[in-house]
Amino acid sequence: MSRAHLPRMSGVLAFCAALMLTAAAPSANAGAHRATGGCGNKLVFLVWPHGHPAIPRIKEFPELRNPHIELYLGFNSGYDVASAGAYAVGGKPPPGINRGGSLGDCLDVGDAVTRGSVPTPHVIIKKETAVMCTLPGAPVTDVVFRKGGVTDLYLHSGPRLLAHAHVTKSSAVLTVPAGRCRLAAPPRP
Repeated sequence: MSRAHLPRMSGVLAFCAALMLTAAAPSANAGAHRATGGCGNKLVFLVWPHGHPAIPRIKEFPELRNPHIELYLGFNSGYDVASAGAYAVGGKPPPGINRGGSLGDCLDVGDAVTRGSVPTPHVIIKKETAVMCTLPGAPVTDVVFRKGGVTDLYLHSGPRLLAHAHVTKSSAVLTVPAGRCRLAAPPRP
């Protein structure tokens, strides 16, 4: 990729670069989520069923028009790339953007949990929103790429599935446990 593309995609590239560094250095991150409590129990999902424009007031938050779901650690992260935990992008993302992945303490270095469903009662979110959740355990994430541009993000504590994000080329759907999450407005330009 040429340097001319870097300013336009800097946030997503930084997010992806952080992911690649995490994935490239498993010895530095092995067991990190176990020692620090995984992603933490206060998490914010940003659900973007139609993508979003650039949000200049947030550093490193460029335009991404694909349906996607982002996960941030803590309720006061400001959606900074340093607080990013995982993401899932549907369809074919623009050049230089991966379809998804897990970062830092959210990276699952143990057995992947990629099946099952969020226990009932649960809430299914299909609209653009921020979903602020307080979840039990020490959750980590697994991201699975499927045919046809489908990406699934699983948030779990041990074998217990806590949340599931399912993104396609035309939709983004988040399933979370009822009573543990509240909806808020997503960031705006």
